[in-house]
Amino acid sequence: MSGDSVDIRITRLADAASVLGQLQRGRGEGFLAALEMPPAQAADLVWECIVHDPRYDLQIDSRDLYYATLAQQVGVRVERLRPQNCPTPAPDLDQRLVIGVLAELVAVGANGADAALLGHVAHGADWDDAIYEISQSPGDLYRQLPAVLDARFPEDECVAIVHRWRYEVPWDQIANVRRWVKRAIDSFDDGPTANESPEPPPMDRPAAELLLYPWSRTLPKRLLHRLTVMLRAGERDELIAALETPGPGRWVAFQALARLDDPGGMSVAEAIVRVDASGPERAAALRYLKNLSGEHTLTLARSWVGESGGRGVAARGVFERHAEASDLLLLVGGLAEAWEARDFYALCSFIDALARLSDPASAEQIAAIYEEAEYSYARRRAARALVAIDEQAFIDRYARSALWDCEREIQDLAIGLLGNHVDEVAARQIEAIEGQRIR
Repeated sequence: MSGDSVDIRITRLADAASVLGQLQRGRGEGFLAALEMPPAQAADLVWECIVHDPRYDLQIDSRDLYYATLAQQVGVRVERLRPQNCPTPAPDLDQRLVIGVLAELVAVGANGADAALLGHVAHGADWDDAIYEISQSPGDLYRQLPAVLDARFPEDECVAIVHRWRYEVPWDQIANVRRWVKRAIDSFDDGPTANESPEPPPMDRPAAELLLYPWSRTLPKRLLHRLTVMLRAGERDELIAALETPGPGRWVAFQALARLDDPGGMSVAEAIVRVDASGPERAAALRYLKNLSGEHTLTLARSWVGESGGRGVAARGVFERHAEASDLLLLVGGLAEAWEARDFYALCSFIDALARLSDPASAEQIAAIYEEAEYSYARRRAARALVAIDEQAFIDRYARSALWDCEREIQDLAIGLLGNHVDEVAARQIEAIEGQRIR
């Protein structure tokens, strides 16, 4: 993890062994336990999870489908997910998870879900998230947006909303519903284009010229091919020189040098991560250090691993890829410290490094993380590590319930491990997962 731009919340969850605690964490055990409870009691627990978002990282932790499926099976009434029936939004409480769950319910045709989702546009605090989900939903629910927006916002704000979601919502198909929709489309499409990037230079141009172009952060494969496989004599110096100036040229140079396994950019990368500022410069430097071979970076990583900030992040990234048996004590200690501090991004890196070494001694600690972590993405990493350490132990202890986990990667891992050796209920769940994949 680079540590850049994340949307996290620190929240105290119920005990990990309780049904509520398991549901909050998105575990398969919690899903199955809820199905065994009286439906009204289970519905209350699921509603509690949906309206008091338990996710640690809102960008990564997966819960929408998990709660939507469970809500249908235990009978959570869609009416309870309307904005007026949810807790009042606060700085640490919003309705984005409610909206995501409703979007999943709309996708499967749950009765009343479309009206409830539109209700979040009409009355909810997170109406913009509701617009996005409507734009992604099947059918023609988007056709009702103009009337709902018109009733809530002044016309100029409605126009701004069309501009904001110009490419997500098919406004052209409903341009005649309200005059302001057509006006908004025309004003957006006729807007200035002065900020459009110039055409990129041909790939046969010198490296210095290619490095001056304002490339986006997702670089064309042909560019990296040109600056690595097709690098000309003397152009390696151009890559090193490009590192001295912040901007797209530096990002390109870092990626090219990493592919070449060239340590020539290490001093610049070290300086960037030492400052520990967030943003594309830091992300590029961290990726560069992580992708170099261990012979260049392991010594540095061992000296940095105990540090906070960018150096610690860089060290852990190196260990993910290149940890050696001699690093075991360092990694086990780092894992324990990260778990105690609930530093989940550091924790994920230490788990991956230990998975690389398949260390049996760390299995119980990683199993505790699998069962208790508030961050479901960390459970994904723990599952992979446990399989690498002792595949049969994971099958015996976790694989069946993992079919109901909130994280698709964990479900897929379980499917691959179990094969055809499943009971009828598990077989139906595997069929449901495959059906969701098609949808």
